[in-house]
Amino acid sequence: DIDKTVLFCLNLLSPSAYPLPSVRSSEPPRRIASAAAAATTTTTKTQASTESILNRYIANKMGLTPEQLTLVQSSWSKIDPTDDATADLFYDKLFELDPELRPLFPFDLLHRKTKILELITLAVKGLDNLEQLVHEVEELGRHRVQDCESIDSRTVSAALHHMLENSLGEDDDDDDWDEELKEAWTITYGVLSKAMIDAAEATKPPPARIAVIGCGWWSQGWHLPHLAANAPRVEIAAIVDASKNPVSTLSSSPLLSISDLSEKYDCPCFDSVSELLADPIGPKLDGVIVATSHASHFDVGMSLLNEGIYRRQIDGKMHRALSILMEKPMTTDVDEARRLWETSTTKYPEAAFIINHTASYRPQTQVARQIIASHQIGKIRHISASMNGPLMWLFDDPKNHSWVSKTPWKNKGVSSQSEEEENNTEADEKAEMDGNGYAWGQIAHTLAWIYQVIGADDVAVPKEVYCTMTHAPNTGADIALAAVITCRDGVVFSLTGTALLPGSEYADPPVGKHIRVEVFGDDGCLMYGGNDRIPESGRLEVRKTASGTPEDGQSEYPCSADRDWSEELGADAASGLKDGFYFEDGEPGGKGPGSMKAFLDSCTASSLRYFEGKGMSRPMVNDSLIGLRTVQIIHCMYRSSISGRAEKIDEEEI
Repeated sequence: DIDKTVLFCLNLLSPSAYPLPSVRSSEPPRRIASAAAAATTTTTKTQASTESILNRYIANKMGLTPEQLTLVQSSWSKIDPTDDATADLFYDKLFELDPELRPLFPFDLLHRKTKILELITLAVKGLDNLEQLVHEVEELGRHRVQDCESIDSRTVSAALHHMLENSLGEDDDDDDWDEELKEAWTITYGVLSKAMIDAAEATKPPPARIAVIGCGWWSQGWHLPHLAANAPRVEIAAIVDASKNPVSTLSSSPLLSISDLSEKYDCPCFDSVSELLADPIGPKLDGVIVATSHASHFDVGMSLLNEGIYRRQIDGKMHRALSILMEKPMTTDVDEARRLWETSTTKYPEAAFIINHTASYRPQTQVARQIIASHQIGKIRHISASMNGPLMWLFDDPKNHSWVSKTPWKNKGVSSQSEEEENNTEADEKAEMDGNGYAWGQIAHTLAWIYQVIGADDVAVPKEVYCTMTHAPNTGADIALAAVITCRDGVVFSLTGTALLPGSEYADPPVGKHIRVEVFGDDGCLMYGGNDRIPESGRLEVRKTASGTPEDGQSEYPCSADRDWSEELGADAASGLKDGFYFEDGEPGGKGPGSMKAFLDSCTASSLRYFEGKGMSRPMVNDSLIGLRTVQIIHCMYRSSISGRAEKIDEEEI
């Protein structure tokens, strides 16, 4: 693999190499049935594109006169490609002109900043051998970093000119920075950029194709706009909903009809999952977002997992993997959750299976997980958690049927909430639940965060649950709860929550949820909490046990600016790390939360490997065990609140 810093440098030489296409191409590429066919197609395409690029650039001498070529090479020979100070001139100016570029680069450039100088040195030397240069540029162009597609070439050119002017302008020879030299370098930069653009375009794989199942309030306000914002690396390939006119009691304006959504996102629509998979677009899908009712998650999820298994049977290990992003909770039935976990981990582990708990994908969560995994607080003994939200408007309104009813309607097709669902038609069947309300709607987020941070599969495995609940007067939904969970390894944790916090997150000013999680071990504790609308209200904190020393019980703040986590988390996650309280990520704008990014990364990775005729070679993200743990505990919480005694979790369910 090419060093990521080099990839960023390549993007600087070829910004905007991916012009935005329409959301969906009119004719998807033909499905390649085997790795050999994929490899042959890619090789032929690459050879043809390379010849075209060579002929074009060699024919016009790349736009440089012999005098300009000499000027460029002689001036660059005075630059030391290992000089940090020269590289600083470039990067400082680049980030001054466009500060938003800084997060795209590794947190620590100390030992990597001269990569751009080394790359330019190779390119300048290669101007004497056009054929070899274009071949190398064509190969490098295939490895572009797509996060840099928005870099403005004028910004990069200005930073490059600034570096050259300040590096060459100190001498009194013929290579002083003047208009003639500036023109020569401008042409050279344009040549390299154009060569990289053409090369990247010539071998660019098709975008990952994503279908959205369930087109209600959340999909229309979040999932679909997020997917559209991630073009061109992904495209919305299809939408599925049994209802022609989705409705939502949570939306301040009417939702778009399915036909309007189909037109807006330039994609076909289907009434059911089976219809989608039977269509020619079905085998070409790289990922599916499941945003239907809780009760239908199992049927939809198993259909998609079985589609992946079928693809593998047909095409072997080189098949196109099918990843899943499923709304929480994974399901509301323990047996269904166990079967989804077993199938996604043992029968079809080739693709990602992600539960959309956005808090679990925050960089702060990853830091907390690293701290526990490195045994900084020792063996876990106790967990304490609370989540209190201003949500009575949601859980005490009978109109919010899917959030409060014990018998949410399970449409025989696949549907978000619809007019028919609100009317409780006989065309739908009931899916019995032990309860519904704040536990399924909110506490699921907290439990998922806890098990994401714990990490290990054999830590805090739930054994039995005792819980009491308070219910809303108008809906009967649970609106307050207190639970004690006993685990098989001796860990005990307490869990409380309520919807009774006054206010609303949609009011002006908005009132946020108050959340706190504390994990205690033999050697210390980890604490994280605050108001999720006010980042300054909390921060990740660690306290170590060091009896008899001044350090005993002293607070440490691992997300503070003086700590570099790029090695443990990766440059992307580390660049987004902030020292504050960040839990759920429900911003409708941008490219989506971390869970969406992880899902799309998996889809694009598997799509690229399929395009290149390669099988999957790395473990895919799988949240199904976390989903199972969450369902086990909440299911027993409802059972315990009814029976008045502790409810055991069957060992066979684990």
